[in-house]
Amino acid sequence: MIKQISWEKFESKISIDEEDDDSPSIMAVNPYGPNLNYDNFVLFIGHSNFSLTAILIYNACLVDGVEAIDPISRYRFRLAVGKLFVPKEVLDNIETVLLKEEDE
Repeated sequence: MIKQISWEKFESKISIDEEDDDSPSIMAVNPYGPNLNYDNFVLFIGHSNFSLTAILIYNACLVDGVEAIDPISRYRFRLAVGKLFVPKEVLDNIETVLLKEEDE
């Protein structure tokens, strides 16, 4: 089996009740559950065909440009890329780290 990672741009749908000024914060509703407002992040969902161990996730956190990684399942994770980084470069670097570590 060839190990692969594919990427999906994460787009949250913001639900705001404009008439309710008492709401403490804006919540994003998405396929993976409610979250805080992610407008300040460039987000992606990473899909893999191999198990994402804690060590692999930790190593991916060390890649320059990674703001946060949120494991969703054994094969899927949400990734926040810093706005001052080129997302394609960060994603390529994460793939290099994850696929290299997995092959060893």
